[in-house]
Amino acid sequence: MMLINAHENALANAASETKAKEIAQASWNTLSKELSVYLNFLGVYFSERKKYLEAIQYYDRAIKINPSYAMAYFSRGGTKADLRLYNEASQDLQIAEQLFHEQGDLTNYQNARKILMQIESLNSSSAQEEILNNAKPRAMTLEQAMDIAEAQIYSLNNPYLSAEEKLEVAMWYSLPGNLMIYAFFATAIYSTIHPLNWFYLLGIPLAVNLVSGLINWFVYSKALMNILYMIILHGLIMLILIIAGIVFLASKGAYILAIIVLLSFFGLLTPFELHIILYADLSKKYNMNPQYAFFKRFYNFRFPFEEVR
Repeated sequence: MMLINAHENALANAASETKAKEIAQASWNTLSKELSVYLNFLGVYFSERKKYLEAIQYYDRAIKINPSYAMAYFSRGGTKADLRLYNEASQDLQIAEQLFHEQGDLTNYQNARKILMQIESLNSSSAQEEILNNAKPRAMTLEQAMDIAEAQIYSLNNPYLSAEEKLEVAMWYSLPGNLMIYAFFATAIYSTIHPLNWFYLLGIPLAVNLVSGLINWFVYSKALMNILYMIILHGLIMLILIIAGIVFLASKGAYILAIIVLLSFFGLLTPFELHIILYADLSKKYNMNPQYAFFKRFYNFRFPFEEVR
């Protein structure tokens, strides 16, 4: 009888232990899925901000925790494609495509398949272009890709320039935009005396922006720029003049112009600044952001990310 009871107790303990393991495994499965989703979210967050290396690190963690999480492979593949790591991107997207299919996620399966076909086309085009240029096709390393990405994104936290140099770059880059604000301000005031239609109200500031942008790109004088920013382009002086202009426009009944002048001080006209597009095009020959290109051109500065190319 004692042997029977002991046997039953042993079976009960074994069953309890098995049950505990099953509960623990189920809890871990749930937790790992939630954690991998969160890590993938962080990866997307950094990728959208062009911080590709950090993004890939979060995707890697998500996949390590939950190897069957298709969306992490999908996201990592997209980020690697942004870095022109087409071979690695294709591998991730192939895995994502298979997992989406196995999990019955038809929408994302089709998305992965579509992007995969686009990447394969880009990869093929890149290979053909290298052959035509008598260059031996070679895979880009992650370090090279990160250097290219870093060269294209100007950051105020970059380690290459001092605080004073960064301020100079910012003043140079924003100069045509600030002159555009003044041009719109002056045109709006003038229109209260001699009415102008919107073609001239917007066209004159745009022309000032484009012309000053061209001059600013090819001819640079640090002394002149410092004088401008100490006088008419000083933030406080601009604010005082704009407030005075707003009051004047409102007194003349030009309420829409007064509102636009106010908002222009806070960046309303930024999307219309043609010099930004112009600088992006002119800086292509340097394979870097226009603000880096400015410092390279006028100070003969060589950035570390140029060494890898």
